[in-house]
Amino acid sequence: MTASRNQSSSLRRALDLLGVVAAACERGHSPTLTEIAAASGVNRSTVSRLLQPLAEARLVEQDEDTGRYRLGPQTARLGQIYLEHFDVHDVAEPVLRTLVAETQETAHLGVRDGVDVVYVDKVESPLSVRTVSRIGSRQPLYSTAMGKMLLAHSDTSVLDAVVQHGMQARTEYTIVEPEALRAEMERARAEGYAIDDQENECEIRCVGAPVFDHRGDVVAAISISGPATRMPLDRLGGLASVVRNAAAEISRRLGASEEALR
Repeated sequence: MTASRNQSSSLRRALDLLGVVAAACERGHSPTLTEIAAASGVNRSTVSRLLQPLAEARLVEQDEDTGRYRLGPQTARLGQIYLEHFDVHDVAEPVLRTLVAETQETAHLGVRDGVDVVYVDKVESPLSVRTVSRIGSRQPLYSTAMGKMLLAHSDTSVLDAVVQHGMQARTEYTIVEPEALRAEMERARAEGYAIDDQENECEIRCVGAPVFDHRGDVVAAISISGPATRMPLDRLGGLASVVRNAAAEISRRLGASEEALR
């Protein structure tokens, strides 16, 4: 039993060292043994001993000339296998369920298709009065919280296409002026969330946030939506924080870096 606990402890410490090397490499730096020891709080001799099996497994490798460490080729292979065998729907669904449990409002996952956002997943609010939507439906990018978030992180040509396609008023609150929409995109990028204040459907408010992948690209967005009476303007700031945290959790599961999430 003691030997098993020691092995488990050594494994955890070795994985911590792998994380230290990964974090340094993510910043464009290959750390020395001394730097790894300092960052991990583990003495140099123990670090050297724990890195040896990681090197044998090709999870880390040491430069023969400089002695510095970097991630090994096996990490790329494992990452590629992981990325090839999941989709954003599978990763997002449990997070959406937690989001609904926390906010009591309906949660959506959406992706961009042309000038529209397509709903690819949905978890219903448990409350009797809730928003009406369906998986597979399409809504304009410019008038929805998810759509705004996807638009804010798209190439400028997409925004141009939205303007050229025509921004018809879906309600009296819809943003229909190109310059006002551009200003809204700047705000969304800066704050990390977007709001649909009855702009797509009267009496419905939504808050959306972006989902990043391992490359730092926005591949989807999530949102919560509910009746305006349950989502007054003074509640949206708090809800935005919750939605952003949920989107960040999905992003981490997709391999997004903390730098991308900032």
